[in-house]
Amino acid sequence: MNSKPLITLTTDFGTRDGYAGAMKGRILSLSPDCRILDISHEIPRQDRISARFTLQRALREFAKPAIHIGVIDPGVGSSRKALAVETEAGFLVGPDNGIFSGVLEEFPPKRVVKIHERGPHWQRHSSFDGLHCFSPVGACLANGWDLEQVGERVEHWEKLELEEPRLIAGGWEGIILLFDRFGNAVTNLPGSHADPGDTLI
Repeated sequence: MNSKPLITLTTDFGTRDGYAGAMKGRILSLSPDCRILDISHEIPRQDRISARFTLQRALREFAKPAIHIGVIDPGVGSSRKALAVETEAGFLVGPDNGIFSGVLEEFPPKRVVKIHERGPHWQRHSSFDGLHCFSPVGACLANGWDLEQVGERVEHWEKLELEEPRLIAGGWEGIILLFDRFGNAVTNLPGSHADPGDTLI
């Protein structure tokens, strides 16, 4: 990483309660020279599909690798793994629940590790892995740690697959994945499946 590594944050925490701010404080306490960029803290609560789309949409626009922390985590406190992933887009840090699936379609993983339950600066937490695990691990990676210093290699992780559009009589059938703040519907139908002026029902 360069002398001022970039860490991005994507969560469903909102900005009212200070959770995102606490994560930033923890990161900066361990990596004071890093830069922190908010991608979004307005993912609908526990909505992994929205998180998948948001991360994929945003990360493809970064010109240089960064450390991307994602915390949309309905399984926090359970047996689900905590992951760190090395890709051409940089490092991905977050829960093993499929939120990085879209990113990994575009940037295949080079190495994937299950984050150790406890490390020099982190430990797993029953309700706030974003603060106690993912933030310090991201900071350690920003400080130049090798991926395998934070966890052990794994070959399997959860994938969040999107339903494929179906060809039906008279057209294609798909699903709405989410609505953006302008009311636009994001669907699973590629643009190649429709022509200008086609009717959507």
